[in-house]
Amino acid sequence: MSWISFNLNFSYWQLSIFFVIIIIFISFILFIILSYFFLKWLHFNVSSNYFKINDFSKHQKNILKKYGNCKIKKLYLVRSPVIYYLKSLINIITLYNFDKQIEYYKKKNNQDFFYPNHTSIICEIETDKKLKKLILIEKTTSFKIFTQFKITNDQELKPIKLKKKWTIKKLIDDTKSRMGNKKFFNWHICENNCQIFVKEILKTLELCGKKNQIFLMQDYFFSNDIIYSDFVHHIINCSLNMYNILERTLYSVL
Repeated sequence: MSWISFNLNFSYWQLSIFFVIIIIFISFILFIILSYFFLKWLHFNVSSNYFKINDFSKHQKNILKKYGNCKIKKLYLVRSPVIYYLKSLINIITLYNFDKQIEYYKKKNNQDFFYPNHTSIICEIETDKKLKKLILIEKTTSFKIFTQFKITNDQELKPIKLKKKWTIKKLIDDTKSRMGNKKFFNWHICENNCQIFVKEILKTLELCGKKNQIFLMQDYFFSNDIIYSDFVHHIINCSLNMYNILERTLYSVL
């Protein structure tokens, strides 16, 4: 009897979690719809980001405090295809307009194949103990810096020869100062994505030459050919802000 009771209780527990998730999801959908019409009624620019990140997270500050003054010994440009589940998520958020725009771009430019790339930078630094450390700098939903990450078989790395000495902190501070906090920290699918961000890093390094841009850039596609409705922009902004809030809350707790 106790075994049967345990199974029944466990099933009720699972069912409760399922209903909570469904309620949260439906509430989020209703919030998106109602807030969209409210913002349109206020004549608000729906395509803009609603909440801005203007500073490093606690986790990022700790990394910069520990490694910010370390000299960059080597630098690699990194590109890799957008992973499948992320592409699927973008399609869901954009109501499958993302795939349609890719097909439109391929036809317009007579290309048989096109797949969006994610770009980033890996810096090899030397610590005070003369040990080597890899630091990843990128932009996904916002500015990111990591000391723990994976290098996969799908990634392509292009080594870059630096013209002068740089530290992680100087590279980031100089880029942030030139771009401004709003553009440096925040992300936009067309106007301020990972490729545009890495291009800005290259400008700081004075290494934004043709070969490096060819390796990195698809910004013409993202900036000029993808067209989203105001409602899709609203979905992206709501999802983006929710994710950023949850991520920063999680890192602050950890």
